[in-house]
Amino acid sequence: MKRVSSGIPELDKMVEGGFPEGDVVLYSGVPGMGKTVACIQFVADGIKKGEDCIYVASEETRGKLIEHAKILGFDFEGAVKKKKLEIFQVEDVAFHDPLGRKCKLSRDPEQRAERLAAAIRQWMDKCKGKRLVIDSLIAYALDEGVMHNVLINSEIFRMIADLGMTTILVSELSSEGYSRDKITEILADGIVLLRRGVEGGKGYKTLEVVKMRDTKVVDEVKRFEISKGGIKFIK
Repeated sequence: MKRVSSGIPELDKMVEGGFPEGDVVLYSGVPGMGKTVACIQFVADGIKKGEDCIYVASEETRGKLIEHAKILGFDFEGAVKKKKLEIFQVEDVAFHDPLGRKCKLSRDPEQRAERLAAAIRQWMDKCKGKRLVIDSLIAYALDEGVMHNVLINSEIFRMIADLGMTTILVSELSSEGYSRDKITEILADGIVLLRRGVEGGKGYKTLEVVKMRDTKVVDEVKRFEISKGGIKFIK
């Protein structure tokens, strides 16, 4: 089985060298735990290997994401100029139809999901897209009720799974599961959980692989820190 590096060497060792190619992996955790950092490392690894990547951002603007990557030591600006990386913002695709015309945001889950998939397909028509990040799913359906979010995210998941790219989806951790909509965690091929712990009055961050299909997983909770270069495990 061909595997795709997460961009975090220590995480790769926990999942037999990387994620199964073409799988969809959920990164889940509370705010501030490093989910976006992990996504940046995933994309940066792809760019380094000459792969075309797509980043659908909602938590940060294009400029902020590029600056965030720069602080970590990754040149996203250069990758965009070389057309090895496309950065979409949710509003770019949510309020445009597949032909790029501005329109109202549809309430129909399939139509809303199709707009996102269409934007990604347009980029893939120009390149050989290998890696995709959607950070995060909840922002794409934030204005809707819980049940409608489930429908929208289910449609998005179905469509991106058909694209065949190795994909990371980001979701906030819920009190009853690993995703806000409680459906992504079921559909995802893998789940990487980032959490916060407290010991001796001091906080720390942890990473755990909850599941990874077709993979023998190292079942351990690893502590990590974030510095230049991104997430690094603490021995």
